[in-house]
Amino acid sequence: MLGSLTMFKDLLAKWKSAWLLQAAFVAFLVPIVGQLVASPPTLWREAGQQPAFATFLITVVVAFLACSVMAGRQPALRSTIIWLVPVAVVFMVVYFPLRAYFSCPFADDRMSTGWTYLPTAAEYVEKNPGQGCDLLIADFIGDTDKLWPRSQILVTWALVLLVYVAAVTFVAMTLVRVMDHIRGE
Repeated sequence: MLGSLTMFKDLLAKWKSAWLLQAAFVAFLVPIVGQLVASPPTLWREAGQQPAFATFLITVVVAFLACSVMAGRQPALRSTIIWLVPVAVVFMVVYFPLRAYFSCPFADDRMSTGWTYLPTAAEYVEKNPGQGCDLLIADFIGDTDKLWPRSQILVTWALVLLVYVAAVTFVAMTLVRVMDHIRGE
């Protein structure tokens, strides 16, 4: 038991000298968890999964930059946590309804939507009242760009992505600050 405690203390001492490595670890791990828990929606079917990789890359880069700045500074822990935790919670709470409102499930994923149907989609919806957006997208085989204008899909995708990146970044920054506290900084 004493050996484990000593090994843990040695590990913490090594972390003190490697704050950038800590920031990189958190900035890489948190987006992976974010993608597993509630990844942002994708674009239309023809766009493929490129936005998913781009989303992950953008999130890792932003989270790493924010975490490395956070880990390199030593502001009072209490004052940082007082604003970090509520901001992280607000972005997480805003993200989930925003994601639900501006996307619909399709093929084990969520696809971004728009807010005004294209004429052919409006006719189809009129002929099939009460049909949910998941069935609508399925009937159009995932071609959401045939339901809503691409510009609207891009706007909603970018908005949801922005809130997602902010939520993941603030969660990562909070974890860095908590890890700093554990290390005694």
